[in-house]
Amino acid sequence: MAATHVARCMLCFLLITLFPTLPLAASPAERIVRVGAFSYYPAIFQDRDGSVKGFYVDTLEAVAKREHWKLQYIFGSWSDGLDRIRSGEVDLLTSVAYTEERATFMDYGKVPLLTVWGELYVPRQSPVVDIRDVRGKTVAVMSGDFNGKNFQNQMKSFDIPCTYREYASFDEVLQAVRDGKADAGVVNNTFGSAMSHNYQLKSSGFIFNPFDIHFAVAKGKNGDIMATLDRYLGAWRRVEKSPYHLARAKWGHGSAGMMPVLPNWLPYAVGAAVLLAGAAIFFIALLRYEIRRKTSSLRRSKEELELFFNLVPDLVCIASPQGHFQAVNTAWEKTLGYTRDELLQHPLIDFVHPEDRGKTQTEMQRQLGGEETMQLVNRYRGKDGTYRWLEWAASPALGGVLYAVARDITDRMKMEERLRHSQKMEAVGLLAGGVAHDLNNILQIVLGNAYLAKSKLDHAGAETHHVDQIASAVERGTTLTQGLLAFSRKQNLVVNLTDLNTIIRQSISLGRRLVEESVKLNHRLADEPLPVRADENLLQQVIFNLITNARDSLPGSGEITIRSWKEEVGSTFPESGVVFPSTRPAGWYAGIGVADNGTGIPPESLPNIFEPFFTTKEVGKGSGLGLAMVHGTVIQHGGFILVLSVPAGGSEFRVYLPLQEESEDCFTEVAVEKGVPGGRGTILVAEDDADVRKVVVAALSDAGYRVIDAEDGNRAVEIFRQRGGEIDCVLVDAIMPGLNGKETLDTIRCIRPEIPYLFLSGYSHQILSSHGVGNSYTVVAKPVRIPDLLVKVSELLK
Repeated sequence: MAATHVARCMLCFLLITLFPTLPLAASPAERIVRVGAFSYYPAIFQDRDGSVKGFYVDTLEAVAKREHWKLQYIFGSWSDGLDRIRSGEVDLLTSVAYTEERATFMDYGKVPLLTVWGELYVPRQSPVVDIRDVRGKTVAVMSGDFNGKNFQNQMKSFDIPCTYREYASFDEVLQAVRDGKADAGVVNNTFGSAMSHNYQLKSSGFIFNPFDIHFAVAKGKNGDIMATLDRYLGAWRRVEKSPYHLARAKWGHGSAGMMPVLPNWLPYAVGAAVLLAGAAIFFIALLRYEIRRKTSSLRRSKEELELFFNLVPDLVCIASPQGHFQAVNTAWEKTLGYTRDELLQHPLIDFVHPEDRGKTQTEMQRQLGGEETMQLVNRYRGKDGTYRWLEWAASPALGGVLYAVARDITDRMKMEERLRHSQKMEAVGLLAGGVAHDLNNILQIVLGNAYLAKSKLDHAGAETHHVDQIASAVERGTTLTQGLLAFSRKQNLVVNLTDLNTIIRQSISLGRRLVEESVKLNHRLADEPLPVRADENLLQQVIFNLITNARDSLPGSGEITIRSWKEEVGSTFPESGVVFPSTRPAGWYAGIGVADNGTGIPPESLPNIFEPFFTTKEVGKGSGLGLAMVHGTVIQHGGFILVLSVPAGGSEFRVYLPLQEESEDCFTEVAVEKGVPGGRGTILVAEDDADVRKVVVAALSDAGYRVIDAEDGNRAVEIFRQRGGEIDCVLVDAIMPGLNGKETLDTIRCIRPEIPYLFLSGYSHQILSSHGVGNSYTVVAKPVRIPDLLVKVSELLK
């Protein structure tokens, strides 16, 4: 009896455990439970006859039958269901994914209904085969749907922009894709797999965001309904033939027919793991693709930037706040000669000229302070030791890094320097031209009166010696005026074809007086003649000035060597030196070299040594004119100068003059013969300087000529109109106020075309040419020796 009782108790326990819905007492009254329904086939949907059906419905009906509930389905959209659970119009909502926002107004069941995921569906012929193909497409999502929100977040994280359109249900989402209103649609995988074929759509293969869906009730309400559903779901999900699994099998998503070999939860766990692994693999693959794409893009951008960086002809650099180069373009290597590594290894200030370092560091601090640097000009040392001028532009420092670009303006600086030098020489030349004219007139007065005075004295008397000294001083003054005109190469040249060696020998003989006995004057001349076309007096003055310059560089004693040679000059010199001017035609040249073993010339002074009034000598030891005269004379002769100098080791000045092969000479000036002839005839002298006119008139009168003088061109023309028949020759000052010399002569020749004439002038050939007196006219330069003038007049009257 006791055993029978125990068996009955065990049977009751098992029945309660396995079938908790068996009524133990009388059935209570039916409870109405309102369920929010929406179109989510095959889980829950409204059939054509208006009835609500689906997997959820069958499961809920099984519970309701056991719990004596009466289910009322209120159909609408998903958004309607959310609104109704809030307002209390429904007691229960199905298929709810958990979000923090929803948890504020709903309580979720502890046992999930399903584990689902989002899936992207596209038309069957769609070109979308990869998630990257969605870029820029229109995607349909259900309003308020957890899947749609997660898809949008995924695309944002992948930086794939899309346009989104919201619809009330999954049906409308798929319909929009079918009708072409959207390129793709996001729905739950359960709905998509069941309904996509009805809309001629296919899965894109892109699945995402596995998540659980639950039953849910309003916050704080109907907790007993939720507890009942959790109890049934917890039991039924573990039993293969339970109403839950039978309903899933009926609607195509169950596990009916499966052999219960494995635990109930294992397939779901494996499925979830596979989904998670697939999602992870997909995410990793997509991430790798994006990384490769971004890396490739960055590499390409870097290569393009580096290409353009190195194509810029200006010097571009990036520097640290500590003053070290971090990056330089190839223009730096081309300009300065250093390799990139050599530039990066040293502070940039090490390359700056010491005199420019202060302002360079100041500009760097200004840039670090946020100011722009636009007008900095400094010098950078090249690998060969020379400096290049750089003009800088920079932006304010960004992140403590300096960005700057420099332009090499060395050639421009040299051109500007040559222009300034040319303008300076032109100004000095204009000054020298005016001074030379006035000085030549004064010298003419002194020289003429000295001749007249000597002609009145006893030739053996002591007084004649003093007169000769005056004449000698005038000749030196004449050489000085020619030297002044040499600045701008405006002096009149008396050009002859001559042997350069002959001029050097004469200069050495006279030049020994320029050096002290403690200085040894050597010479080594070429064995063969060196024919050049030159003004002998001016070329001799060049040699004198070079000897004087060498003497002044000697510390008391030393050696000066003068040599000559013949040389074919190309575009470059084998020796390092400075050439003035920097350009010269190639060809054969005759060379004069004056070398000393003195103190040499400082390198920084070399570019300026030929500038007028520039000197490194002590006050009283040089005017700064000697080398300027040398430069002007050599240039006017078509030559150039090479300067070689070693500090404390001496210097050598090499003058190159074009070597001539012709034996025939040509003259642009008058060659004056010696002798003091007298003569007869009437000469008209037109000279605006009264003292010069008196000297010329007196000299001609003493020589036996009858002289008529005029103070200007107008008076000369007037006299010639009145007495032209008795005048045998006219001497005219080339430049006078009123009618100038040429205009005066032209007017006189209109009266008498064959009248002999002679121009007198203290101006340079260039100024005479600008007044119409060119090479075709006969000109005697002031000051002229009276005997020479008389010879020329005599020739004109023969």
